[in-house]
Amino acid sequence: MTFPNEPRAWAEAQAGVIDGLRQRLESIEALSGDVRRALVRADTAAIEDATARVETLAQEFKLLAEEYGRLTRAGAEVSDDFRVAASRAALCETTLRLARSSAVAGGLLARMVQLSRGLLSVLSTAREGTYLPTGRAPELAVEGIRLREQA
Repeated sequence: MTFPNEPRAWAEAQAGVIDGLRQRLESIEALSGDVRRALVRADTAAIEDATARVETLAQEFKLLAEEYGRLTRAGAEVSDDFRVAASRAALCETTLRLARSSAVAGGLLARMVQLSRGLLSVLSTAREGTYLPTGRAPELAVEGIRLREQA
């Protein structure tokens, strides 16, 4: 990208890069929903396809972030321009929404891991004998086990 010559062009360039960052984040959010649905269906092809698209979007995001840094280092001080301010506000809203969603998903995942460890612990103590004659703990056959938490 070439450097603009006038403040209006700087503002347009900066706002465009910020909007590009926001669009990449929203696309990644949509793809994460696709991955969750593919996980439920156990569709490995869809999971791999979405993962490849997420990696591409992450690379695009990285390039746009570097471009934004280059614009600001080059003297694009147009933060008072309404286009730049609006683009930053939209990016901030998107980032906050994604952060909240990630926090909730991370909490749910931590709870699922905790429940599964507890269930496996209960199953291992319920088996006849805790250790094998070799001194090792027996492997658990967890196929078919379903976790259900009662409210």
